[in-house]
Amino acid sequence: MAEGLHTCVLFVMYLYLTFKFVQAKVDARIAKEKEAAAKEDARIAKEKEAADKEAKEAKRKADIAVRREVEKKKQEEMVARQRAADEKAAASEAAAKAADEIAAKKVESTPAPAPKPAPAPKPAPVPVVVPEVSAPKLPEFTVPEIPSFSAPDIKIPSFSVPKFAAPKFDIPAAPTVSAPKASYDFDVKKAPSVPSFSSPAPEKVKQQPSESQEVRDGKARSAKDKFKNLDNEAKAIEQKADEARQSAKAAKKEAKVAKDDACETRTGGKVLCIRSLGSGY
Repeated sequence: MAEGLHTCVLFVMYLYLTFKFVQAKVDARIAKEKEAAAKEDARIAKEKEAADKEAKEAKRKADIAVRREVEKKKQEEMVARQRAADEKAAASEAAAKAADEIAAKKVESTPAPAPKPAPAPKPAPVPVVVPEVSAPKLPEFTVPEIPSFSAPDIKIPSFSVPKFAAPKFDIPAAPTVSAPKASYDFDVKKAPSVPSFSSPAPEKVKQQPSESQEVRDGKARSAKDKFKNLDNEAKAIEQKADEARQSAKAAKKEAKVAKDDACETRTGGKVLCIRSLGSGY
């Protein structure tokens, strides 16, 4: 009996160990399969990301090529317009020069006007003989000599102004008057106190509402509903504005990348990027 029980115990232990071994094998296999599946998913995700990146790069290069082609066409059109303008200006200048030459030839071919006849010579003046007239001789006379005289010396008498001394007056000093000092001793504590009167505060009269309680409850409910609706609309608008701002930021980054890529082939590179006025970036 004891041997049979011992055998049963050993058999149960064998079964238990076998189950544990098989379960460990199955768990290890499942874990290995999960790890392989995770690696496969990571590889697929990486390949997808690389494919997306390549597609974006190809699209960016295609857009750059299109922009370059458009820029090239614009430059060619600008050069053609400039060339046409130069040719038009040269044609206008040639036409003006030809017109000037034709006008000069016309002036040269025009006969010169006949010279005017010379005026008749004036008759010679008749000479006039003026008789000679001699002035009569005046008698000679001499100026008599004027006698010399000297003015008499007149001496002016000298006089001195007498000195006058003004009398001195001593003004007496004004008497000093000192006002008596008045002292006023007033003790506030000894002064009689003023009686105070306190009046009761007037009671506030409570006004009765002109509308009923139901009407005021309905107004409060409508105002609350209106606030909720406007608050929800404001939140939705704010969310849309935030999304639009994020889209604008992403577009700004793409524009910067595209500008740097476009400036690589221009004079000055990314730093200066010398471009025409109508480039648009």
